[in-house]
Amino acid sequence: MECHSEALGNNALPCRTVERWVGKFQQGRVSTSDEQRSERPLSVRTDSARVVIEQLMDEYRRSRQQKKQIEKRTTNASSCQLYVF
Repeated sequence: MECHSEALGNNALPCRTVERWVGKFQQGRVSTSDEQRSERPLSVRTDSARVVIEQLMDEYRRSRQQKKQIEKRTTNASSCQLYVF
């Protein structure tokens, strides 16, 4: 098993993972694709995902704009000099 890590270096999978895969293929597995699992959704609704991502991006932009406005006001206020007579 060490030959795969020698050949691939840091890109090599852990030996335990390789051993598990070898065992599954020896038991008759023929596909390298992920098998369906109960905790994994069968599909993703890309339209709804896109809407959520757009909402999050809009919120992020708004918060960045607000932060810049506050920083600008703070900078302007600190650059003013008060004269007391």
